[in-house]
Amino acid sequence: MHNICIITDIGTIYGFGHITRMKFIANRLKEYYNFIFSSINDNSDLFKDKTIQSCKYSEIKSLNPYLIIVDSREVESKFIKELKTISNVIIIDSVGSERAFADIVIEMLPNIDNSKEVNIKPFIATILNSNIKPKYDENAPVLLYLGFNNDLKKKAIDIISKIENKNFVLIEKEEESGYSNIKYKDFSPDIFVSPYSAVITYFGLTAFECIEASIPTVLFSPTKYHDDLARSKDELFFNLGFFENVNTDEAVLKLKDFLFNKDTQSKYLENSKSINTEKSLERIKTIIDNIKDFKDIRCPFCGSSHIEMKNRNIESNLYSCLKCHTLFRKYFLPPFTDYSSKYFVEDYKNQYGKTYEEDSKNLTALARRRLEKIKN
Repeated sequence: MHNICIITDIGTIYGFGHITRMKFIANRLKEYYNFIFSSINDNSDLFKDKTIQSCKYSEIKSLNPYLIIVDSREVESKFIKELKTISNVIIIDSVGSERAFADIVIEMLPNIDNSKEVNIKPFIATILNSNIKPKYDENAPVLLYLGFNNDLKKKAIDIISKIENKNFVLIEKEEESGYSNIKYKDFSPDIFVSPYSAVITYFGLTAFECIEASIPTVLFSPTKYHDDLARSKDELFFNLGFFENVNTDEAVLKLKDFLFNKDTQSKYLENSKSINTEKSLERIKTIIDNIKDFKDIRCPFCGSSHIEMKNRNIESNLYSCLKCHTLFRKYFLPPFTDYSSKYFVEDYKNQYGKTYEEDSKNLTALARRRLEKIKN
């Protein structure tokens, strides 16, 4: 059984999302591959997790890994270059310059980068939840999961304490909250054992897990960057804004209107149906299976190994032979051939940032350039 090394991390700057989804993938695909976790940081809390097999960064080469997956935010390019001498590399959810050196780059969650260094955009291969799926119950409390930012949580308490006809559960050290409608609950991996009628969180894995489970989700941002991300997906989430700029009284009115308006909630949830973890998992396995074709890429015409990547595509990479100048593709997913109306609007926009119609001028210009090359 092939070894796959997953480089990720856990802690205050990483949260729990990266390692949670990687553990989910490892658990679901364990009958096909042997997964070993690692971190660039030798002092990472990852090495304290007894539920995973791990090794130090310096030991990765000795594993002879079939593939290395890096899900650790931005890392220095030198590490990706070094890992590439060991095996193929897939990078997940980074906006750093190191993406240029990876074989495949996957965005599981949206960002505002819009880089050409990305193969797969959300939500084609988006892995969200661990084994416990969020559950919806319209009579249940509203969950607040706001991470480690105490100022954000304080502002949230100021808002929800004024909505007395709704009960709330805040993930915080378990003690008396001082409010009749707010209960504190310690963090644990099974926070979704209980159902909720809505969730208030920030832009991240939890938000997408909840909308995939058809739970109305409100975003309340700890930073301006998180708010920019929230605004970029305003068709999916009801957004309260960046907490430092939020007026408490106005936020109370907005939140009340959302929490007690089923029509508004339904509009957002209808837009979230493109998120499907099970289908994404199938695509992840296909990508992993096909990475073998990227081990020793040679020109299909002259056989030269002197090649360079020209661009990335949703299912392939385009390469150029430096010897005979042949252009050729290597596929890690089957070509997408669903040209339904959904493709030309939703799917096309997810991949390229605009609809097919909005991109028509560029497509026409590209077609004309191709015809000129054929003529010549």
